Amino acid sequence: MYIRVTICGISKEISLGVKINPKDWDIKSKRVKKTEPSYKTINSKIIQPQVDLDRHFNALQTHVARVTPDMVKNAYLGKTEAKAKQEQSEKGKDTILYAFDEFIERFEKMADKGLRSYETLKHWLTTKKKEESFLVRKYRAKDLALNKIAPTFGDHFYDYLTLEVKVPLAKPSAKKHIKNTKQIIKSGVKKNLIAASLNKDKRGGLASSRGFMTNDSLKSCSLSRLDQHIDQQNNILSIDLQLYFLKLTMTLFRNR
Repeated sequence: MYIRVTICGISKEISLGVKINPKDWDIKSKRVKKTEPSYKTINSKIIQPQVDLDRHFNALQTHVARVTPDMVKNAYLGKTEAKAKQEQSEKGKDTILYAFDEFIERFEKMADKGLRSYETLKHWLTTKKKEESFLVRKYRAKDLALNKIAPTFGDHFYDYLTLEVKVPLAKPSAKKHIKNTKQIIKSGVKKNLIAASLNKDKRGGLASSRGFMTNDSLKSCSLSRLDQHIDQQNNILSIDLQLYFLKLTMTLFRNR
């Protein structure tokens, strides 16, 4: 089971470290049924994080102008910002996902200053998530060194998005993710880890990252309280934890 902390559409997941049988999950009560021998222990592990995350979120509000899911997650896990950055750097800087993280971190800072749109930031985060899934499917790896990217990388990613995923993307959407990925790969070209020719193909040029906060984007971050809701199809429970300029929610979902 996982907790998903979402602030204004940007999410981070935290593992609860427990597994349950889907049959033991009660959608109405939002708890594990008594048919599970350890239901009391598991339910306490569901309830306590809600309290802890809310506490960390409130504490962060007093120190920073804008709280991010990463900040809440690191505070919950007992990581300082410096330690979190150190762990990230130890993963290796010359990989495609590290390049994504670098770009997204810079983009987020620009969004904070009103130079970029948070809505566009969400698109970049979506591209990264799809890239992560692709790497696991195609390379059976959690990351990939930039110097390992072959000329067929873009073609394989495009085929994955349009043919291999459970819900294939339309061609325009797939091409947008390809364009975003090419912009990320540019960092490898600049470091001479990738041949410049690998960043060019017939499926689109580089994507523009320009964008500004729209009225619709602001509405999505409104202060109005959202009702608790359950996605019956996916058995997903969303709980509104706290109201702030940015909406903070926690989503609890079953084993994937």
